[in-house]
Formats: sequence, C-alpha cells, structure tokens
Amino acid sequence: MRLGIIFISIGILLIALGEITFPLSSTVYTNNTFITPPWYQKAKITVITGNFTLIEYNGSTKTLTAGNSTTVSNFVLTGNGNASIILEGYKIFYNGEYKKFAIIFLAIGITLEITRIIIRKVKRLQFP
Repeated sequence: MRLGIIFISIGILLIALGEITFPLSSTVYTNNTFITPPWYQKAKITVITGNFTLIEYNGSTKTLTAGNSTTVSNFVLTGNGNASIILEGYKIFYNGEYKKFAIIFLAIGITLEITRIIIRKVKRLQFP
C-alpha cells in the first residue's frame, strides 16, 4: 500500500479545505452583546431599535443607532436594543494551524515516497 500517497493527499486536502470559504450564512438576533465567531468571514449588522457600539478587532469603534447598517469582519457588538446580524462566508479551518498540519502530512508523504523509490532501485541493483 502506498502510504506516502495517502499522506500527500491528506495534506493537499487540508490546504484546500482551509483556503475555501463556503457560501453559508446565518442570521442572528441580539439585544445586548454579541461577539463574532471566528469561522465567519464577514457580517452585516442592522440595528432595528436602540443604540449599539461596534468595536472592531483593529481597534476602531463605531456607534450604530436604529436604522443604521454596516458590514464588518471581526467585531464585538455591545449596547441595548435589537439588532440583526447576517454572518456570511463560513470557513472550516479559520486559523493558521491547519497549514502546519498540512505541511507535516506533505513532508511525511514525500519522505515515504522517496524512501520507497530508493528501496526499489537498491533492490534492482542487488538482484538484477
């Protein structure tokens, strides 16, 4: 069995699934505090009633009142009232850790395949 090919395939699959953003969306309603999940790429916030403060992870803040809407990526929403949040762009692997595992799987697979080729050539030379 060619175990090296399996490891290489798993490494490539991890990289592909980590880079793809799936077109899934969900709507969340909040009346006080909401923190965006890291596996969604962006969100459209619409304030229905009340006042909310939008704090983005880059440090900027914005005050939203009833009727305001905005689109942001990573944020914390605090305040009182009602707001709808449409989360879009689902990622299976949302941090960079999957790349380390993918590289490890690729390296193991390549090493196994190179070792298999070397062993086959040595056996041919020993027993012509």
